[in-house]
Amino acid sequence: MSAKQSLPVRPPFPSMDLTAPVLDISQAQALRGNLPPRQRIGNNWSLLFSLDQHGASLSTLYRLVETYAKDHKTAGNILVVRDTEGHTFGVYLNEPILKREGTYYGSGESFMFKFVDGESQPRVYRWTGRNQYVALCETGFISFGGGGTSYGLLLDSTFSRNSSATSPAFQNEVLCGTGLSDKGQPFDCLGLEVWATS
Repeated sequence: MSAKQSLPVRPPFPSMDLTAPVLDISQAQALRGNLPPRQRIGNNWSLLFSLDQHGASLSTLYRLVETYAKDHKTAGNILVVRDTEGHTFGVYLNEPILKREGTYYGSGESFMFKFVDGESQPRVYRWTGRNQYVALCETGFISFGGGGTSYGLLLDSTFSRNSSATSPAFQNEVLCGTGLSDKGQPFDCLGLEVWATS
């Protein structure tokens, strides 16, 4: 498969036959309709980071995203997680996911999402406008949706201590479960991918 096809596909890594994608093509098509209009036009998505290809390292994720962003004009990244319970969820950030110590960034075009069994479209949680706490990406963790006592999505530097809660920024359901909760619900990360949209 080629990264030049009209749907987002995984690049032909040598060990691809040994791994399973987190985001499949039907999910990518469903997500695409929720992207900002200028992002729906582009046909090429690039896989920048995969937990099973690159290891459990947030610093590697940042390095690979930064390298790509230097050479390509990209307006956004999709981070998608699959947990050990089979839930698939994530975030679209309207700019590259880069380490920026001590400062939130991102805009109202960003959103959180989760796929629910039996539903053809993802549940999308758009920015509420209540605060500017869209993304906080530091050395020790990466988080999306802040403003309360927990984050909408929180991943640590080795993707081993993770949680999801309802955030004022997105008023999202718990991504790794059901319902609303301001207490972080922990989850184990089975797979994680970061895609660049163009």
